Amino acid sequence: MNRYIIKFVLLLFISMMGVVISPLMGTTMPRSEIENIAREVTVLIKTPDPLKHGKFLKSGTGVIVGKKTKEANTYYILTAKHIATSSKKYKIVTPDGIERDITNAEVIEMNSTDLALLTLRTTQNYKIPSWGDSDKLTAKDTIYIYGWPSSKSLPHFTAGKFVDNRLLLSNEGYGLVYRDAQVENGMSGAPIFDYNGKLVGIHGIERGGFGVERLSLYQRGVSINSFLNDMLLLGLTAPSVTYLELCNQQNSKKEVQFVFAKNSGNNGWVTRGWFSIKPDSCRTVAIGEEYQGIVYFYAEDSDGNWGKGQQYFCVNNQAFSMINSDTVTCNGSNQRRVNMLEIKVSPGKPTTQNLTG
Repeated sequence: MNRYIIKFVLLLFISMMGVVISPLMGTTMPRSEIENIAREVTVLIKTPDPLKHGKFLKSGTGVIVGKKTKEANTYYILTAKHIATSSKKYKIVTPDGIERDITNAEVIEMNSTDLALLTLRTTQNYKIPSWGDSDKLTAKDTIYIYGWPSSKSLPHFTAGKFVDNRLLLSNEGYGLVYRDAQVENGMSGAPIFDYNGKLVGIHGIERGGFGVERLSLYQRGVSINSFLNDMLLLGLTAPSVTYLELCNQQNSKKEVQFVFAKNSGNNGWVTRGWFSIKPDSCRTVAIGEEYQGIVYFYAEDSDGNWGKGQQYFCVNNQAFSMINSDTVTCNGSNQRRVNMLEIKVSPGKPTTQNLTG
């Protein structure tokens, strides 16, 4: 699809969001209510059976995340890219049981993660879940996954335990780590909800640990925050999301690397990085859904850094996400403590900071 068409379509999607299912703020939802939310926004994705011409097989799951306009009734379904690019023709079964045809031309692939959007045009009205913030998940929090197993005739709703949230830029964005969820083949692309019924990620890997000896323990997904940053790479922003933009305007014409820290409740200050900014250009990152208040940032190049604030945070020297970065013991071989600058942000238009000198 032409890049400009992609930008136009996605801009309409994020600037004219449909009515969402809004969980109560600050509460923990009963499991049954989260399942009801999931049931109303999850779709089944079918692809052609290679052995039987004209037949389609269950191949994955998706979640309705937005719509173009109320009048046009064009919805967008978020799923795993490896599901959406496996065929040139698809069938989508929506929550009301209606089966519709989708073509490869209606697939928008994300740039850096294993995610894709499918375009669904219909006169029916469907609900849209609220977006959450995976940075606020703490170890052993319950997460919920709703998807369509290939071997079963009905969708499956399962719970797991959140383990960790880390940046895995070289692994298609699979940094959302959890365990004990009873996931099966066909549930790739399934929505992941937090304990408040908010969408925090997309499931994609049944098993995959941090070492060979632990491969059987963990499942992985791509966080919604990664999806928001992926949209940014297409030059798009959403009105309810908070962004920070840093511009490299220094005289030396060198590439700059930066990190930021946000307040994430029980996880304290969560620090993420590193993000690159080429000379005479800007880089925008998504802080999170409706984040309001203070964030900190630190930037550096081979000549020096932009810091000298009053708050210190621990960082890794490679791509990372770290909770409690202001209080954690920072003595790892790949860790150091840096002095960050404060900046106030709010949802909508990115807050911009120029790096000069």
